[in-house]
Amino acid sequence: MQQTSSYKVILVGDSKVGKSSFFIRAIKNITPQQPKSTIGVEYASKQIVYKEQLITLKIWDTAGSEKYKSVTSNHFRQSQGALLFYDLTDLYTYENIQNWLKDIHGYADESVAIVIVGNKLDLVNDAQNLRCIPQEKVQQMCKDQNLLYAEISTKTGEGINELIELLVKNLQINKIQNVQQQERPRQNCCY
Repeated sequence: MQQTSSYKVILVGDSKVGKSSFFIRAIKNITPQQPKSTIGVEYASKQIVYKEQLITLKIWDTAGSEKYKSVTSNHFRQSQGALLFYDLTDLYTYENIQNWLKDIHGYADESVAIVIVGNKLDLVNDAQNLRCIPQEKVQQMCKDQNLLYAEISTKTGEGINELIELLVKNLQINKIQNVQQQERPRQNCCY
């Protein structure tokens, strides 16, 4: 196995969109049972092998409640990855994505890899009429803003591994691009 890479990843979004459930499923690989609301932040590491490299994800689960925003936004700093959650059945949580994006862009690394994550896919699979906004519209918004998109169910585990792989792939791409930018010779110009 080759070298290792380590990335700070933040989980953000409104309360009750599934951040803590994802955190439990991703770290412990168990089905979450009524997780409590996060107060402030929780932290854990997850190691995975990606293309024969050991990758460590330092995952920070942030509180979605407005009253903790000043505490949680400090943890956005130096984040290379952000998973921005919304509830596929709750239009308000989708509409609030833009507010969360402002916070991410305001505090995280400039080249942060952002994945918009629609959670509660199990509910939508059972009843399509519960979907609050058409998938195509969300995908177009992500394309327009150069964001990645995934739909998951923290309850059933559907899409979790694919989401983690999508995130890691883009973290690695960003790392390579950042290294290449730093290695470019600077042009000295005199006018």
